[in-house]
Amino acid sequence: MKKLFGFILSICLMVLVVVGLFIYLFTDNGGEMDVDQIDPTLTTETIVSSKFNDGFQNMKDTYSIDVNFTESELNTLLYNFVKKNINSDYDPKNGKNDQTKYVKEIIFPTDIPVVGGKKAIIKHLYGTINEDKVTINMTFKCFGINMRIYFTFNITETEESYVLNIEKAYFSKISLTSSVFKKAFVSMESTINEFFNTYNLPFTFNVNNMNLITSK
Repeated sequence: MKKLFGFILSICLMVLVVVGLFIYLFTDNGGEMDVDQIDPTLTTETIVSSKFNDGFQNMKDTYSIDVNFTESELNTLLYNFVKKNINSDYDPKNGKNDQTKYVKEIIFPTDIPVVGGKKAIIKHLYGTINEDKVTINMTFKCFGINMRIYFTFNITETEESYVLNIEKAYFSKISLTSSVFKKAFVSMESTINEFFNTYNLPFTFNVNNMNLITSK
């Protein structure tokens, strides 16, 4: 009996360790979107055309087109993307329920046993700017755990294009730029570029250099 009890206790401890490690690695409570940065009255076309007009105005002095977005403009662009392509009812500031307050609510089939609730919620898609670095965040809740995927880019340019070099990529506490996950990105490169094409996003993902390229 003692051996059986010891075996059962060992199994229980192993399960607790695995579950605890899972929760630790995938939990990320950091990062919340500042909803006051979003201006729903500005369309994507208005923001982009305004920036390029400013760039052309400055070109006579600098002999180059310099296009810079503020954090508020970036988040308004992301808001417009979600509103147009994912959830037309998206209203993170005034939404009254999960369907309107968050990007996407995903209901699991009733016949699937799920720990932590019968739905997953993609909460927000937002960006932060720190000097020459841009971080794009996607926060969500699944299995009762708050999670986050985020990418940090530095931006360089050539004569023909802007290049967003991926400096960091994390799924909560798990680095996605490690050699193991980079191999996964190799197989996903075409899928990612198909996604950009589907939503008319002007980017090309290059897995070898881990960057996004967009033409000027």
